[in-house]
Amino acid sequence: MFGYRLESKTGDPTLIPASQVFTGGRVLRRIENHGTDYWDWAVLQLSTKVPPSVAEPVTNWNLGPVRQAQRVFVIGFPDGMPLKYVPGATVLDPSNSKYFLATVSTFAGNSGSGIYDEASKSLVGIFYGGSTDYEPDSESNSCNVATQCYGSDCPGDPGEYVTRISLVKHP
Repeated sequence: MFGYRLESKTGDPTLIPASQVFTGGRVLRRIENHGTDYWDWAVLQLSTKVPPSVAEPVTNWNLGPVRQAQRVFVIGFPDGMPLKYVPGATVLDPSNSKYFLATVSTFAGNSGSGIYDEASKSLVGIFYGGSTDYEPDSESNSCNVATQCYGSDCPGDPGEYVTRISLVKHP
């Protein structure tokens, strides 16, 4: 499905035209749960071609290394919400050869979201999990609020895990 976004603060994200809904075709490549080094991902070929007026594939992949403090952003659909673009994140720890840790603001449901280099707009990774999403609101005691704690600011919570795009064979 494409087009699940708000065009304005009062828009209705639930009305998705049939022209923006596509059926999955075949799986081209996939990795299934290989522990904590990287998580499940798949590259799918849809059963019909998506017109450029609906969406275009990401063709700017950066297969090189990421560096600590590199600025990145995420585009995804967290917690069933419409499209969310979150700039201003940084790479916390690039030391693992299969994933890196970053401060991207993500939630359950963001798995598979693209992580992009802020300067070049190139795809550098795929989000797959990490920090606690919500914590009790200390003021209301009846609601939860989004956790806003990353890396060294948040003991025991290293950040968000991102599979390096270099592990995915470019289509």
